[in-house]
Amino acid sequence: ALDGQTARLRPHTKVQKCPDIALLQVGAGAIGVTVATVWEAAAMAAAGIPSVLIANEVVGPEKITFAAHLAGQADLAIAVDDPGNIADLSAAAGAAGSTIGVLIDLDVGLDRGGARAAEQALALARQVRAATGLALRGVQAYEGHCMLEPDRDTRIRLATEATAYAAGVRDLLLADGLPAGTLSAGGTGTYNITGKNPSVTELQAGSFVFMDAFHGTLVPGFEVSLTVLTSVM
Repeated sequence: ALDGQTARLRPHTKVQKCPDIALLQVGAGAIGVTVATVWEAAAMAAAGIPSVLIANEVVGPEKITFAAHLAGQADLAIAVDDPGNIADLSAAAGAAGSTIGVLIDLDVGLDRGGARAAEQALALARQVRAATGLALRGVQAYEGHCMLEPDRDTRIRLATEATAYAAGVRDLLLADGLPAGTLSAGGTGTYNITGKNPSVTELQAGSFVFMDAFHGTLVPGFEVSLTVLTSVM
């Protein structure tokens, strides 16, 4: 499905939450997986997944300490959008003697988390580069605000605008001499739109693995691989 796109697949496992299926995906060419929590990351790493991205901020002493130790056992990356959180991650990684990969989380329209402006993203990236135990890898830009937009033309416009902005922010980091080779974005609803931007290096689409009726109306071509037989009384 990614023919003609330069981006590689890093499927989100929030639908399946199954290391065995994730291993099949990696065996078929995925570069790793995307997860929502540090505990999910631990399960995937324990199963032998070579690279795991936590597409969320990791906060709180217990989770941060756990992530720092996990980074010593697997290739782990985490999204960040706050200076204090970056400092906490750095301190924990230093104490654990590990290196945590970092993506600067961008708000590209979802209005949920992430840096709100390019200048803020640049300042965060500079802080990460200077921090002990952290390795800046690039940016994350989840265009969730248009993921389920039913009108195809509107979805294309919104996703294209969001990805273009994210690519511009990554270019700003690169122009500053920062190591920002990764632009991670996209979902099942936009993979074939977002993935057309050559700056996107990895796609987080995950729902396609089982597929569902709603996504099926947005992006035809995927078979439903899981059904539930129910009776209503």
